Amino acid sequence: MPKYRYRAINADGKRSKGVLETPTYQQAVEQLKGQGLWIAELSTHSDSILHRDINEFFGGPRVKTQHFTVFCRQLSTMYMSGVSMVDAIRVLSQQTESKPFRKVLTSVSEEMSKGTQLSVAAAAYPSVFSTIFINMIKAGEASGNLDDMLNRLAVFHEKEHYTKQKVQSALIYPIVMSVVMVLVVTFMMIFVIPKYVANFQAMGLKLPLPTRIVISISDFIQVYWYLLPIIFIAPILTLKIVGSTPNGRYRLDYLKLKIPVFGLLWHKQAIARFARTFSSLFAAAIPMMQAMSIVSNVVAIKPLES
Repeated sequence: MPKYRYRAINADGKRSKGVLETPTYQQAVEQLKGQGLWIAELSTHSDSILHRDINEFFGGPRVKTQHFTVFCRQLSTMYMSGVSMVDAIRVLSQQTESKPFRKVLTSVSEEMSKGTQLSVAAAAYPSVFSTIFINMIKAGEASGNLDDMLNRLAVFHEKEHYTKQKVQSALIYPIVMSVVMVLVVTFMMIFVIPKYVANFQAMGLKLPLPTRIVISISDFIQVYWYLLPIIFIAPILTLKIVGSTPNGRYRLDYLKLKIPVFGLLWHKQAIARFARTFSSLFAAAIPMMQAMSIVSNVVAIKPLES
């Protein structure tokens, strides 16, 4: 019997997670609803890694923000034009340039053709369809105002994509310059400094302390050059490990907000994302506690998201 992994929120706003064993996906949804839970994530679960798709090791299929934004706008336009939801998603699955997204949309359209609602079919792919998307679609289905919710989602993702592009544009130049600087310094340490050292030794000069430090660094790089990748990768892995815990992630975000210039930029981005997300959820009549829980997962300092 298939197993389904879920994350849900109860009426008090408390989160829960676990694994259900039911014959079908729809029965898993009904069982969770019967327990008074609001589903945040529901996906297939396998005990053996041999039965998993490779995408599951990375949290599921990934779709670029640009592709998903275009999908939301096209879906809203087609549905408001009188095209049925199943046909609209089937057509968009054939038009999208992203192969993973095409596969997901094809699966969603097949589930909907069996009578499954869009919010339920989309919830099986939490790495593609965000909690905001699922909950707003669910609210539109319940109120019969799905066309308005689709338009709100399209506007929301268009503004979100625009904000990400502005932040990336502001950060790309200093990042490129930092990489170039590291490469130039490394090149000088390996190829340029040793030639000057030979000249200094031939002249028998007594070198000042800063120059001796630079020469020592150059000698170290030439002898232990194979440690350079470790030196550059170790801080990144350390940040990943520290950021994997709630307390560590809080401390890292706190430090990011204290960085001159960039900290203010990230702070404005987080505020804009909070206001935009909360406004969309509030307009969709999502309960306040659940809306705050969703927003807490959305607001994060991630300036280089794709």
